Parts: sequence; structure tokens; C-alpha cells
Amino acid sequence: NNIIDVWILAILLLALAATALTRLVSAEIGERKSTAPRRTWACISLVAFLAFEGLRIVTHARAVEVMSARLYQGAPPHRVVAIPNSLNPFTWKGVIEGANFALILPVNLRTDYDPAAGRLYRAPAAIPGMEAALRTHPFQVFSRWSQVPFWRVTPVGDDLRLDLIDLRFGTPDNPGFAGVSALVDRMGNVLSSG
Repeated sequence: NNIIDVWILAILLLALAATALTRLVSAEIGERKSTAPRRTWACISLVAFLAFEGLRIVTHARAVEVMSARLYQGAPPHRVVAIPNSLNPFTWKGVIEGANFALILPVNLRTDYDPAAGRLYRAPAAIPGMEAALRTHPFQVFSRWSQVPFWRVTPVGDDLRLDLIDLRFGTPDNPGFAGVSALVDRMGNVLSSG
């Protein structure tokens, strides 16, 4: 699931509203307090939630299967990740990781899959500064949390800026909120990180 999923939120809000409305109607007509209508709405909400989650599981498996069935840059992918869309359960953000690249593309299960519709990002070669950055506290915390990490290396004067981003929440062009950075010298010493 996405961090904020419109469908799950709608199911929960409808359950809350239906329960409140049932309680209000019961009080209005003078019925003694009964938990049966609230239980009924709770069960309906739970069934709706489980049905939606079942749909998500099936469409996730299908999205991963569709992306895994292709060759990328002449080789099978090392890893395929499907990230849900918060509005459409049939649309996913695909991340295909290869030997030295990440491909980010839309995957719509209602249309034909087009691997050329994505954007290819070349992964930088490993440098000593990466290992040094991973030993800093911000990078250690981020590495425990990040599921789809990707390095970006940018020259800054005589130094290098190393960014580690999570591709679930952004791209190397637009990392979003999920990333950490370090400034390292050409020898691989960390000058600052955060």
C-alpha cells in the first residue's frame, strides 16, 4: 500500500460515518443501545478492506510478473519493484534494477506494457566515499529504512556530493523527501552528512 491510500481512507471514513449515522438514528427513534448495527458496519468495512487488499495483492503480483518477463539493457532484471498508485489499483510505478542502472516507468495493467515509456538512470560506479558515507549516522538510519536505494554522485568544486535516495518516493532527478546526502573529498573522507 501507499503511505496514503485513497481507497483505504474512503473505506475507513465510510465505516466511521455509517456507524455514527446508525447510532444517531437509533437514538432518534428511541431504541435502546444495540451494538448489532455497528457490528454489521464493522464487518462490512472489514470485508471491503480485505477485498481491496486482495485486489492489491493480485495486481501487484501481475505488475511484477509483467515487468520481470522482459530483458532490460540485454539482460534480465536484478530486481523488480512495483509501487502502488494511491488512486488507481491497476496503475503502478515500476522500478527495474539492473547491473548498473535503474529504470522507472509507469505500469498500467489495463493497457499494453511499454518498457520504453520509462526513464533510465545510470548508477554511478562505487567510490570509497560511499562506504565512508554509509558509516555516518544519517546514512545508517536511512539504509535501515530504505527499500529501493539509489546513489547519485554530483561534483561540487573539488569535492563530491553523494545522495542516497529511495526510489519509492522519487527519482534521481526529483528525490522527494526520502534521501540523505554527504559531502566527501576526492580521497573518500566525509566532510559533512545529513
